[in-house]
Amino acid sequence: MYTLTTPGKGNIEEVLNLSQKVFHETFARDILAKEENFEYNNARIIIDESGSVVSTVFVIPRIMYMDSVELKLGGIGGVATDPSCRGKGYAGLLMKDAVDFMKQEHYDLSLLFPYSKDYYAKFGYRDYCPEIHSVPAAQSALKNTQNINIREYSPAVDFDRVLNLYNSYCLSCIGPVKRSRAYLEQYLKKNENDIIKIFVAENKGQLYAYGMYGKMKKGAKADTWAAKMLEYSFLHGRKSAMDLIFSAAMKEAAAEGHQLFYYEPLDNYSFEGSQPADHEKTIELDNKHLKMFRVIDFGSLFKKLKPLWDKRCGADIEKHFEFSYSSADYQGAAVIEGLESGFSMRLEEKEFTGILLGFSAFSSLRAGSGFTPGEKELLNKIFPAKKPVFWDFDYL
Repeated sequence: MYTLTTPGKGNIEEVLNLSQKVFHETFARDILAKEENFEYNNARIIIDESGSVVSTVFVIPRIMYMDSVELKLGGIGGVATDPSCRGKGYAGLLMKDAVDFMKQEHYDLSLLFPYSKDYYAKFGYRDYCPEIHSVPAAQSALKNTQNINIREYSPAVDFDRVLNLYNSYCLSCIGPVKRSRAYLEQYLKKNENDIIKIFVAENKGQLYAYGMYGKMKKGAKADTWAAKMLEYSFLHGRKSAMDLIFSAAMKEAAAEGHQLFYYEPLDNYSFEGSQPADHEKTIELDNKHLKMFRVIDFGSLFKKLKPLWDKRCGADIEKHFEFSYSSADYQGAAVIEGLESGFSMRLEEKEFTGILLGFSAFSSLRAGSGFTPGEKELLNKIFPAKKPVFWDFDYL
């Protein structure tokens, strides 16, 4: 017998101890339990017949930017079962309970970093791996012709400026998490061993850009690491400042013996001379780069995104389409029906999440052939291909 419930003051310490025992780190204790939005019902637990907490999962509340729209996102983390109690299906029960909880709380989307893609696919999650580029680290000699000052980040001077630049830059992107002061403080503290140096670019006291240079593991079990720009943001029209920060970081990487420098290109930024990284020969991406998403509350999601979709296509989409979503046994699917053509297209979670988050364009879906040319044109505008912005250590 077991009880599926939420923790309270009496056993939250036991929950945190179990997480530490399983993961051999204090992430749940030092970060999750101290977050400004943490509540006991964000943790779901199983108590066995002896009264012991034997399995846990955390639902971590976040706000995700999607092209100027703020979506409520639930991060799944801390999925842990006591080694002596594994094989009983506890983690699966907790995952289903977590999805149900997020539906009750009207989360729009959910995200997790999987240790097994196949396992979490059972609960409706779709995987995404970002495009990573590399450039020779020695290719770093750029001339500073605009008197832009490139220096190391100073917390006392730059913390609020970096936070404001990040939020203003990322607001119009797809994927980044909205950050508060408390969130950024925890983010920097948690990842201090992986962030080697933060560079800033400024001119006459105005912050133009920043970049966090650090370590990317070459595979989940590797002892070696690659040099990477973990995240970056810059003011509109200040790409040259971003280039100078990349150049400074690449120079340090070359001095440390790295031949290649890695980063994730964006729709409005790529470093000249870079190429898509050959994952097979250069890096084996670990689960910090592989992410999985699923829709939670489609009604809430649609209500928030409809104004954006109307704006993208220049029309009231409900005069052209009917959107619906269904979920059976934790596997979701969306249906788009063209009101002019009468054609209905069913998209499984993987396909729908792909066009929703910009992983792929609507035009890549061959199943849409029954729509009229006008409907296809509108759907291509509603669901364009965009490069999502998912920084290495964000979300959880």
